[in-house]
Amino acid sequence: MLKCCCIGTLLCCIVPIIFFAARQQQQPSWVPTPPTFVQNLYHTKFKPPANAPAGSELECSICLLAYTEEDEIIPLPCDERHFFHASCITQWLETNNCCPLCKAPVTQEALAQQQAQLGAGNAVAENRIVM
Repeated sequence: MLKCCCIGTLLCCIVPIIFFAARQQQQPSWVPTPPTFVQNLYHTKFKPPANAPAGSELECSICLLAYTEEDEIIPLPCDERHFFHASCITQWLETNNCCPLCKAPVTQEALAQQQAQLGAGNAVAENRIVM
């Protein structure tokens, strides 16, 4: 009987420790984005999409405020639909190196690819936000 109690107690203590350690390894490292990356991100003005349903409002996923026409926004390189108020995403990137929506890292390669696409005239460069 004493063995069962000891084994049960050990399992109750060890299993949570194992789960905690596994969870810690799965979490991304929260490191700031280099300031040069933030300075080189593409800025544009928000223009409501022509294909938006009547009465719908897009909002910044960070501050949860609706975009107004001519708000300065920054689309991240991971996805042209991942755009935020410039001030919101700048503050976010001071402590994180990933997109707040998909957690994709903001890397030099992604930034270079975005700039190449902007040069080719994709939807973001034309100020069309795809829903």
